[in-house]
Amino acid sequence: MASEARSTRTAELFRDGLTREFRNLWHHPFISAADQLAVMGNRAVATFTQHAAAIELLLTAGVVIDPVDYTPPLTFTPHEDGTITIP
Repeated sequence: MASEARSTRTAELFRDGLTREFRNLWHHPFISAADQLAVMGNRAVATFTQHAAAIELLLTAGVVIDPVDYTPPLTFTPHEDGTITIP
């Protein structure tokens, strides 16, 4: 039972980190999402893809995540060069 509790706690910490960074990108008080995406450059699409895979892993494992914590609040456009823009 202790290992199950540890596993659950690890998944919750992983979820908390993902949701914290998601909020930081989309709801930062001083830096717009567009500016952060510009800094990410051609790593943006890979980062979004990895984030989506991590969320899917947690949801599949039964970890509860509010959709507001993984659904982007703005429309974005991924580009073949790996960048993402917000129209």
